[in-house]
Amino acid sequence: MRWLTRDWRTAMFSCHSMATFSLKDAVPRAIEAALKALEIHDSVAEAHASLAYAKLIYDWDWTGAEFELKRSLTLNNNYPTAHHWYADYLAAMGRTQEATIEMRRARDL
Repeated sequence: MRWLTRDWRTAMFSCHSMATFSLKDAVPRAIEAALKALEIHDSVAEAHASLAYAKLIYDWDWTGAEFELKRSLTLNNNYPTAHHWYADYLAAMGRTQEATIEMRRARDL
C-alpha cells in the first residue's frame, strides 16, 4: 500500500503548500487513493484513516469520519496517525477529555 501513502501525502502536501493543487483538487485525489486501497484490501488501517480524515476536513461527514477512524483503530491500534486524527475529530465534537487521551496515545506511539 506504499502508493496509497505516497498519493495521500502528495495530495495533502500540495494542498497545504499551495504548490500544485487546491484543496478542491487534492482531497478528492486522496479519497480516490484510499477507496482504491480499500477495494483491494478492506483491512488496511491507513486507508480507513485517510478516508476518515478526508471526510473530517473536506466533507464534514462527522459520522463517516468517526466510523472510518474507529475501523482504522480496530485494525491497527498502534497507528499513531489514526489516534491523532481521532483526537482532531473528538476535539471538533467538543469531546476534549477524550481528545486529550487520544492525542497522548498518538504521542506515546
